[in-house]
Amino acid sequence: MYKECLCTVSAAGDMYKECVCAVSVAEDMYKEYVCTVSAAEDMYKECLCAVSAAEDMYKECLCTVSAAGDMYKECLCAVSAAGDMFKERLCAVSAAEDM
Repeated sequence: MYKECLCTVSAAGDMYKECVCAVSVAEDMYKEYVCTVSAAEDMYKECLCAVSAAEDMYKECLCTVSAAGDMYKECLCAVSAAGDMFKERLCAVSAAEDM
């Protein structure tokens, strides 16, 4: 998994980083993250994610990502289907699968 981040570090003690990340994963899926990273513990990331899948599904997720291994994601998602249907759901996403 590939990540490219543009970060702005808070000058007050270098405590926080604000990153805009582009993550390209397998099967033509693309994720954009607006992340707030706690540099003090470097354990969690809070991300506003936009996920575009190949099947014209669109997800806007508020995610909490465990930076230790980057294994799990908790997302509050708004899913827009092709038929303009919207769903709000709380998602638990494994980063190993990136679904």
